[in-house]
Amino acid sequence: MGVVIKEMGEFRLKGLELPETLSLVYPKELAGRLKLETKNVASKAATTRVQFSLEQLRSLAMLAIRIEALASDRVFRPTTMMHRSYSLQSTSGAAGSPDDIDPEIFMYANPEFLLPPIHDSATDADLLQIMDSLTLRIDNALSTMYLKHVGGYHSVLAALEQAMKVDAGMLVQALSMFGSLME
Repeated sequence: MGVVIKEMGEFRLKGLELPETLSLVYPKELAGRLKLETKNVASKAATTRVQFSLEQLRSLAMLAIRIEALASDRVFRPTTMMHRSYSLQSTSGAAGSPDDIDPEIFMYANPEFLLPPIHDSATDADLLQIMDSLTLRIDNALSTMYLKHVGGYHSVLAALEQAMKVDAGMLVQALSMFGSLME
């Protein structure tokens, strides 16, 4: 007859009391699709498994906080690392002491309040969602830093990029002429 039958298992169908055994029927010419489909399902299952530990995810979360603090021109310090003799109101002290440092450049906070909760009982889907959120936070912070430090030159860089597409020789000549004017 020229067909391939693959048993899919028992399924409960709406309107029927007992589960029914379902089978997938392919023409022999399409039997290769069945093998391809089972390989894809196996590879998807292998790639969706989370390949990192909870400690690595917590480290990524701390990295996200530190980068966000840098994007706001501050340095993150967890409250557990706060120097005992250092108070935010203190402005006097010997050279080299924590009191000499501008307190506004530090951001002291409890990391637990700034991080998503990462529980040991979290599912792989939960961990992937947390990782996605953290990478988005890191991307936003890096974009902010880029715009702060390179943003003013964006139009110049875009023009240079366009000029490179047009004629690299002309760009080199223009830059050398500009360089001679700067001297």
